[in-house]
Formats: sequence, C-alpha cells, structure tokens
Amino acid sequence: MAHLIHPRPAAGRQKTPFGIVFHDGHADHDLEKQPHLRDALIQHGYTIEETSESDSAVRPSKASKSSKAQTDAEPKNVADTPQETSAMPDFEAADEAIADLRARDLPVID
Repeated sequence: MAHLIHPRPAAGRQKTPFGIVFHDGHADHDLEKQPHLRDALIQHGYTIEETSESDSAVRPSKASKSSKAQTDAEPKNVADTPQETSAMPDFEAADEAIADLRARDLPVID
C-alpha cells in the first residue's frame, strides 16, 4: 500500500487519468501489482510514500472516512454533491463555448 500526494493538490476530489481518485490532494493505492503505474506516477511528479498494512489499518485516512460517509448518505442539495476535477482540461466544452460565441457574433480570442 502506498500513500500518494498529487503534484498539484486541490480541495475536494480529483480523478486522474490513471484512475486514482485523490481527496484533498492525497490518496492511498495499492501499487504492488502495477509496477508501471508507480513509474508513471513518479514521472508525472506524484509523491509516493510507502505505508505498511498495519499503518493503514490502525490509522485510516480522513479521505476514506469522508468518501464512505458520502456514499452512505444521500446528498441533500447540489452544494452537498462532491465535485470531481480532472487533471485533463475539457477541450470539448471549450470548443462548444467558442462555437456559441461565434454563433452570436461575439469576439473570440484565439
């Protein structure tokens, strides 16, 4: 088991292209069966701290507690809904916004 720290931590949830969900810039993930994932994370600037199974069993992370609470309880309103962020920009949404501006004859800076 390894404790991972995101190179650009942000508040809330961040889902990486590697399929790991970070909570407030931190995540715990088993890298034993994925040696190439470890290399990719290091290459992209993630910090990896090895943890023993007894450490994670004795001291569960706050992120795992909060994510369990979020799945157990139904959100009451939109403000309570967790927001996911991605390390990759959403180019399709940007292209749609630019097309909308051009359709209205508004200036677009390229």
